[in-house]
Amino acid sequence: MGSSASHLPLLVDLVAGKGVAPAGGTKGDSAALQGLAAALLATCFLHGGAAGGAESPPSSGGAADASQPPPSEVVLDVILNRLGLAQFFQR
Repeated sequence: MGSSASHLPLLVDLVAGKGVAPAGGTKGDSAALQGLAAALLATCFLHGGAAGGAESPPSSGGAADASQPPPSEVVLDVILNRLGLAQFFQR
């Protein structure tokens, strides 16, 4: 799991509408941003790697490769713990 997983809580907060206050924007702007964040989070879930690294070759030195996507299980855990599936699917 690389540094790309560190952005997951930010995406979930954007989906939930936390911290979404565009300067001079309208309510429609924040709804569009929430939808875009939800779509990006769903893409992270669908195209995430396997937790055990079975789909990807091991990285050299045992360090996590930042270019690898976070495992789908991690994405799902963040969604469940910070947002909930019902609210996520409503976006």
